[in-house]
Amino acid sequence: MEFEGAVPLHLRRLLHLRSSAAPPHESGAKGEQHQNRLRPHARFPGHTYRKPDPGPDLKFSFKIELADGTTIIANMTDKPYKSGSVKIAPHAFIKKNSSLPERKMKKYKSFLTRHEGNPIFAPEDFPFCKADQVFNPGQVMTPDGRTILLLSVVPRTGGGARCHVAESTDGVNFTIREKPLFSTENSAFPEFDGHPIDCRVTYFPEEDCYYIIRPGNGRDVGPVALLYRTKDFITAEPIEIVSLPTNRVPCLFPEKINGQYVRLDRPYNCATATYAASMAHIWLSRSPDLIHWGEHRLVLRRGVVPWGSDKLGPTPPIKTEKGWLEIFHGVQNCFSSWRYSIGAALLDLENPEKVIGVMKSYLLTPEAEYEFHGVVPDTVFTTGAVVDWKSRTLRIYYGAADTSIGLAQGNIDEIVDGCLNGI
Repeated sequence: MEFEGAVPLHLRRLLHLRSSAAPPHESGAKGEQHQNRLRPHARFPGHTYRKPDPGPDLKFSFKIELADGTTIIANMTDKPYKSGSVKIAPHAFIKKNSSLPERKMKKYKSFLTRHEGNPIFAPEDFPFCKADQVFNPGQVMTPDGRTILLLSVVPRTGGGARCHVAESTDGVNFTIREKPLFSTENSAFPEFDGHPIDCRVTYFPEEDCYYIIRPGNGRDVGPVALLYRTKDFITAEPIEIVSLPTNRVPCLFPEKINGQYVRLDRPYNCATATYAASMAHIWLSRSPDLIHWGEHRLVLRRGVVPWGSDKLGPTPPIKTEKGWLEIFHGVQNCFSSWRYSIGAALLDLENPEKVIGVMKSYLLTPEAEYEFHGVVPDTVFTTGAVVDWKSRTLRIYYGAADTSIGLAQGNIDEIVDGCLNGI
């Protein structure tokens, strides 16, 4: 079917032409009857036009009045199969009843609200090179209230991904440092540093420093985890490779528990063709020195929430009065794509392998245009969250479609109660 003229796409989809009578050379019907063998039908959007049997060239006009008061008036030409088209003439027009209010899709109440300026970082706004992706930031609050982001940046001209530090005093307006904190040049782990992105950052008050764990992508061996320490985000001291393949996302708790360092892991089988067979669950492990890890315990299985049926991934936990708040992502096979959403769980303060609550609904799922369209469509993904304890506001800086960065925020107490109540 081919349409011409000022007919919007959503009305073109509503226009459905069906055959209601056989052509005259088969049925013996008169020309007047043949004119009715194509009839407009606007009750079944999305149906395709089924071309009737060939007949003589005919011209006719029709009028459709839709439920919202819109009127379509057009002259049409029906031609034999050799043209294979039904055309709305250029002078077809639509009369819109503007007195009726526009209907908007209803949405459930969300625990998080997207910032009105989203995306707060976009590739075209990156000042130091042409970029195709500015996404998936590591995030942490400093003791003096500044917000630090480690932006994952993929330049358009090549040269490998890099991580740039962005700093803000209000959580919205950031200054980006030109020199990357991590890049493929002069890496301490050159065999495993082909794509530095997705930093997980934890402030450790006992040692007054920040630990950064990020994926190390080694050729032919699968991703490992690289551990760094910094005090100023100007330089980062490399410590060690702290996980075997395939475990790219360990996330450190911000304090020792029972005298040990504790982290959440997501080991998985990346060789499988499907997420469903990847065994991508969230585990917990302990260490005396940040290097040697053991005492592994399963914490959250994929499928613990319906929107995380295929894969889960952790972020650094946040200590609250009622438990460790764990913000995690979940992946669901939606057949047209893998949909990444963000949710929350609550872990016991003394025994964090014990789950005391899981929010069954997601905190955030792709709904905005910039979350649907990009390098990895249908994706909201976070490597962490920060809290403004004065206002009790949880802020999540998340990657949108692996292309830009959005900000969503909500009340941390409501989210913790949502976990306990299984909302």
